Amino acid sequence: MGRGVQSFRHQTLRDNVALLDDELLRQINARIAAAGRAVFAKKDGAPLAALEIKVDTYVLENRCAFSPPT
Repeated sequence: MGRGVQSFRHQTLRDNVALLDDELLRQINARIAAAGRAVFAKKDGAPLAALEIKVDTYVLENRCAFSPPT
């Protein structure tokens, strides 16, 4: 917010993402979740209940190369 648009080279992003560890990702996720919960709180000042969610994942793309049977 309040900053101009910045652009980054693809390799710069890859290099920096590689530096993230599990603890930092947990901290980032916690801050994002807290900000989202604050935005969607039902009443101002009311305690926020713990969120219970269920998720499912799937493979979007698979680039496995298989040899044809001989």
